[in-house]
This record gives sequence, structure tokens and C-alpha cells, in this order.
Amino acid sequence: MKRVATILAPTDIGAAGTRVEDLNIRGQISRLSLQWEFTVVTVSVMTGNILSCLSKIEVVDGSEVLFSASGEALAGINFYETGKPAFAKGGLTVGNVMRAHASINFGRWLWDGEFGLRTDMYRNPQIRITFDEDAANGSVVVNSLGIIAYVDDNPPNGGANGFLLTKEAAQHAMAASTHDYTDLPIDYPHRAVFVRPYSADHDPRTLVDNLKLDGNNSGVVPIDIATDILIDAVMSDYGPITESWIADGALTAKTVYANTSQNNIALLGHDDTAVTAAGEIQASSWTGEILSLTTGVAITTDWLCLIGYIPHYVVPVFFGEKMDPDSWLDPSGLNDLRADTLMSSDADSGDTLTVLTQQWKRY
Repeated sequence: MKRVATILAPTDIGAAGTRVEDLNIRGQISRLSLQWEFTVVTVSVMTGNILSCLSKIEVVDGSEVLFSASGEALAGINFYETGKPAFAKGGLTVGNVMRAHASINFGRWLWDGEFGLRTDMYRNPQIRITFDEDAANGSVVVNSLGIIAYVDDNPPNGGANGFLLTKEAAQHAMAASTHDYTDLPIDYPHRAVFVRPYSADHDPRTLVDNLKLDGNNSGVVPIDIATDILIDAVMSDYGPITESWIADGALTAKTVYANTSQNNIALLGHDDTAVTAAGEIQASSWTGEILSLTTGVAITTDWLCLIGYIPHYVVPVFFGEKMDPDSWLDPSGLNDLRADTLMSSDADSGDTLTVLTQQWKRY
């Protein structure tokens, strides 16, 4: 039987800390889905993305890591796994609920019989979430976290032969015009590598100049590409994401953290006050995911439509055909594998580079 099991019913988990839930269910888990929300207290101003409140999500069995990523990185990865953006809704009024969804996929698709997390293979699997309820909006006091699992009690052929192991390989402070080297694991085949150059001042394109993967001291080079070309290719393959937001309907400056980080635009829905002079409509400016709206004179903003690319600064590199394990990067003949990221002249120590891997871990 295929079923949906509740791991954590929607619960206020407190102000900050680490929430741990046992995955004490029998069967093969195809997906773990998280729903995070909080109630807005500070009008018009966001201080981070909705999912920045979930700074670290892990699935572990004792000291063994079966998944690790931030909430934002996870939602970005979800987009490239499914071709659809993770659900999110935002609003800038006091009392409005901001909500975001993200899923840990252990298979190539939901109910993938060949790939899934088999709980019978582990002694004490748990999901651990490090959180801060007011990381995206000041003085938040009400939140809710819910977790569900998609479970197959009778998977074909007695169960999966492995699962997609997605985890953070490294996170570094960036530095202008330097190479960042990240050693990647060589124990299992690689389906993808995800690079996340984050900055509150720049978009991904202006932070990284080139991405290279090499093995055996550059004897094997699976990818060596200028980031300009890579990001354009990703945007062409996956297309834009559109979001709708509730604005505050007030003559105030506004700060919005969108779920996209590249080539963003904003459409503003105003009230019916007549525009009689220049400067009465709010002007917008973008830096990466951050939309800043200057205060207008007579026109209030009721809603926002945000359109952009590259969710949560995550840039993917898939090896081979993403649904065909035989085409993925097999490192078994390599002595080493590393990611060589050339940072741009705009990168600085206030920016961070996160490298995540997705591998086929066999049982």
C-alpha cells in the first residue's frame, strides 16, 4: 500500500533551536515534505527569505548523514528535480501568514520503486531541523512546522536498491577573483552537483565566473564552463517562476525576499488613486533575490507579481540523463574529484558559496 504518514502534525516549534523527529515508520520512504509558516509581525519589511528560517535540515541515522541542506537550498533543488517551483506564498501585512513548502526526494520521482529510503536498513533514522522563527520577519512569535512522509509498504522487487543521497559537501566564505576548491565524495555515482553562491548584494551570475569539476588531478574533466553560459542554459531549460504576493496597501518603503535570484522583475498592483505627477508610483530595484521599493507620494501598492529565474541561488549541473542511473558520473575509477569554482571580482567575504552533491547510494 502507498500511503501518506504524518511525522509531525502542524506545530508551533518555538522561537529557535533544533527540532528532532524520529522516522519510526515501516516501509520505503519516497519523499519527506515540510511545510513551514509564520505570522507576520513587522509590516512591509522582510529580513530574509521565508525558508531562511530553516537554516539546516538533516536526515540522519546516528552519525551517518542521509540528507543535509538548508531550507532554501532544498527548495531550489526541488525545482530542478521536478521542473516545478516549490509552493510559497507571502504577504507584507501584519497578521498575514507566510508559508513555504520543500521536499526531500529519495527517488527520481514520487513512488520510484528502484530508489527510496528503506527504514529497515537503519537503526534510528531521524529528521533534524535547525530553525529560527524570526529570521525572515522581525519579532515573529507564531509559527508552524508540519512534516509528512510518502511511504510504500510493498515496493516492487522487495524494495529499492538505493536512494538519492543529497547533502552539503562544503560551505565557504567567498573572496574576490580566487579559486575555491571543494573535495567531492567518490564512493557513489553522482547524479548532480548544485552550486549556491549567495549574496545580499549580487545575483549568481555576478558572483562566479567559471565552474569546473576535475578528477585525478585534472586528468578527467566532466565539466568546465563559464557561469554566464551555464546560467543562460539553465534559464533556457527550466524557464521563469512567477509568484504572487499581498502588499501592505500603504505608503511605506518595502523589502521583499523573492524565491528567485536572477533576471527578476516586479509588477505592482496599485490602488485607484490617479497619478498626477512624476514620482508618485513606487520605484523598484533588485539585488539578487531582494526587492526594494521606495516610498511613493500618493499611490499605494496592493499586490505584487514577481517573475524571475534561478530559485534560491541554486545552479544545477546534472550528469547524463537525470532519470538514467547508467549515464550518471561514476567516480569508481577516480582517486579524487573536486569542484573548482572561480569567483568573480565582485565576490567578498560577506558572500557564501555552498556546494551540494546528489549521489546514488546503493544498499
